[in-house]
Amino acid sequence: MTIARFSGIHAPISRIQRTLAAAVALEGFQGIGGNTYTAGGYVYHAFTTSGTFWTTTSGTSPVTVEYLIVGGGGGGGNGPTGISSSGGGGAGGLFFSNATVTTGSSTVIVVGAGGAAEALGSNSSAFSNVAIGGGNGGGTTSSTGANGGSGGGAGSGGGVGSALQPTSSTGGYGNGGAGSGGSTGGGGGGAGAAASGTSGGAGLQVATYQYWGTDASNSTAPTSGKGYFAGGGGAGNWTAYGQGAGGVGGGAVNGGVASPAASGQAGTGGGGQGGFANQSGGGSGGSGGSGIVILRYPSAYTGTGGQAEYTTPGTYSWTAPAGVTSVCVVCIGGGASGALDSSGGAPGGGGGGLAWVNNYPVTPTNSYTVVVGAGGASAAGSSGRPGNAGSDSYFVSNTTVKGGGGQYTSGGTYTVTTSTGSYGGGNGGSGGTTPWGYRGCGGGGAGGYSGNGGAGGNTNVAGSAGSGRGGGGGGGTGTGGSSGSAGGGGGTSIYGLVSSGSGGAIQTGGSGGSAGTTGGSGGINGSPGGAGGQFGGGGGGAGWNYYTEYSGAGGGGAVRIIWGTGRAFPSTFAANV
Repeated sequence: MTIARFSGIHAPISRIQRTLAAAVALEGFQGIGGNTYTAGGYVYHAFTTSGTFWTTTSGTSPVTVEYLIVGGGGGGGNGPTGISSSGGGGAGGLFFSNATVTTGSSTVIVVGAGGAAEALGSNSSAFSNVAIGGGNGGGTTSSTGANGGSGGGAGSGGGVGSALQPTSSTGGYGNGGAGSGGSTGGGGGGAGAAASGTSGGAGLQVATYQYWGTDASNSTAPTSGKGYFAGGGGAGNWTAYGQGAGGVGGGAVNGGVASPAASGQAGTGGGGQGGFANQSGGGSGGSGGSGIVILRYPSAYTGTGGQAEYTTPGTYSWTAPAGVTSVCVVCIGGGASGALDSSGGAPGGGGGGLAWVNNYPVTPTNSYTVVVGAGGASAAGSSGRPGNAGSDSYFVSNTTVKGGGGQYTSGGTYTVTTSTGSYGGGNGGSGGTTPWGYRGCGGGGAGGYSGNGGAGGNTNVAGSAGSGRGGGGGGGTGTGGSSGSAGGGGGTSIYGLVSSGSGGAIQTGGSGGSAGTTGGSGGINGSPGGAGGQFGGGGGGAGWNYYTEYSGAGGGGAVRIIWGTGRAFPSTFAANV
């Protein structure tokens, strides 16, 4: 892997380049818990019972962990006596997303059990997210299907169960059950589709987890090519009409006229089959299948790639290496400086905005513009002056991917315009704006990878923490007589998402947005305002005194470009390797 660092104004004046061995990005990182399986460059931890996911105290940190949560399936309804029917159990709710995991941490994993006949499935949970257990089918206790992750089907004369699993763009799924036709019951809903007639609704395929669940034929037998979860259970009908089929993804496989009816498949969250109805007595409903929680993370970065860092204000030209057709870029704008006190006090400068984009297309050997914005210069003199704005940092143009420079009291914004790849960012935090007497207010923190920087503190108020992942904390306000100067806002790392910076206490600077990032320095009585942190922190306002004074300068901006298979912001092999 090639690394180049650039420092200079208008042209690189120094360049450091070196080659690193592959497979270093996750060196030493190890997760413990569940059934561990390694395939396709990923380590999987599958939990079929509740437990804890632990990480060792050494190794690269943090790591982005993808996860799937499936609730326990609902049980099928018991079959009534007579020419009647019962409903199939609804599948457990399904949820998938990702989380940032650090070394030396632990996460409680809860795996929900499938519901017994005419009983709800239990919830599964991980990383503060929940997959709701499936609703049971209607039967002898109540002919109405129960609400759940996916709703239970109706028994004879009853209503259908509704889905309770919240839908989400990041992966929340559940659907309702089907109605009854009297002597034919309704199937239970699945994660992929609502039930239709007597058949259970189809589950959802999440191919990322193809080593678990069922295949398209509802079989758990293959070792790969599966990934279907949370199929609804089939209805229990009057024996003359046969029994409903379970939905793909673990809905109970039709066992014919049997008591109890077929159960949802374990580890899929599938719904149980409804019990058959008969004049001489109905059969018991089948149980729902247990849920599952699966985690995965890259085993190591083994690709070839490189990175280029620009950390000194100026305009540069970056040339795409041979064979490189796409890059990932982060841009942080320069922070604004704080104001110099007049009789009304001194507001803080706003933090710079942060923008990132992945898989931006480039042409090998072509050159691309890189601009690094400067932090706002200190306001100096012996009378009141506003702070100076920071400058924008961008790649290609200021409408392609740009971290906007912080402004006097307001944070810089961010811009990403692309039709390919994922992207995100955060606005810089605003500087404190309500000084009292002759005191200064704190500078705003730089924007984060998924949220805004923290706001600088007003008079006698501490700065705010960054609201998004990686955002710099706001600087604390100045105190003390008539000349309290304030702290600068924290900067944000160019090495990807770690954690948000905390707000600065009164008279101190905000902390840095990520490990290895400098926090804003603190202003003290009778001294200059605190400077903004690297990168993009806003400067603190300077309190009045009887001599020459100046406010805190804004932290400079930065641009970082990375490339290589599997690398991406905010945290997939984005670290400095």
